[in-house]
Amino acid sequence: VGAFYFQGPAPTLSGLAPARGPLAGGQTVHLQGSGLRVVAGGLPTVLVGGQPCTGVAADPAGSTAATGLTCTLPAGAALGSVAVVVTNWDQTTVTLDGGYSYQGPIPTVSWRSPAQGPCGGGTALVLVGTGFRAGVTVTVAGSPCTLMASNGTFLNCTTPAGLAASTAVVVITNSDGTNATTDFAYYAVGLSPVINRLTPSSSNQLAAASIIVTGSNFRAGLTLSVGGLTCPGPAVTASRIRCTPARPRRGLLRARGCDGHQCGRHDGHPDPGLHLHRDGCPCGRGRLALHHQP
Repeated sequence: VGAFYFQGPAPTLSGLAPARGPLAGGQTVHLQGSGLRVVAGGLPTVLVGGQPCTGVAADPAGSTAATGLTCTLPAGAALGSVAVVVTNWDQTTVTLDGGYSYQGPIPTVSWRSPAQGPCGGGTALVLVGTGFRAGVTVTVAGSPCTLMASNGTFLNCTTPAGLAASTAVVVITNSDGTNATTDFAYYAVGLSPVINRLTPSSSNQLAAASIIVTGSNFRAGLTLSVGGLTCPGPAVTASRIRCTPARPRRGLLRARGCDGHQCGRHDGHPDPGLHLHRDGCPCGRGRLALHHQP
């Protein structure tokens, strides 16, 4: 004669925390739901991807509230999402499809080039790092960066259009949900640089000081020379250039764009002679020369 028992309400399962982890398993997870009955001599069983999740216990420990369990995950058979099945001692059961995801190593980004490009898009963006797997995708400010080539440590994609004068988040996402981020700056195409201020304003202050040029539409790749000598390692942002010149020189400063139109002027005090230019300006424009006038 078979045993007979009354069943309680069917359990529910709302989720696991964490909901993803390494393929090797070994993580302790917390299962949240209702009707997860823990009684003396009767513990639920938990299967993750068809394999037992071991060490099942009430969560919090000793609780009979039937709303939580903990267990230690088995190793996964492959990357991706798997079902989680909880069965009470009275054989009531619940299945949460895709309740847990096995992931590979988290990708990293160690280098990207260039750091910025025109707001119209079309820049060939190179990303170097680790953990890029088959099926990887790249977005810039939420829009797809069209993938041209990839392997485990290298990605090459074409940037979408973006908002001028903005810094966009670049997200590299593997098919298992692991991701890494970096950034990319958009600039407006064809805008000539504008000079607003040069500090200091007298050449006799330059012997042991830095030059700071403030304005707008400066871009990475600018080089700066003082009195015909390169000012090494300029720090460039969209509105500021800073570097320490090799030696001082006196004169007036005038700025002209590469199309011959004056884009700014700073004079009235003895200033260092400067020459500032950028190769590869979009549309052949944007070259800036700060001409020394003794």
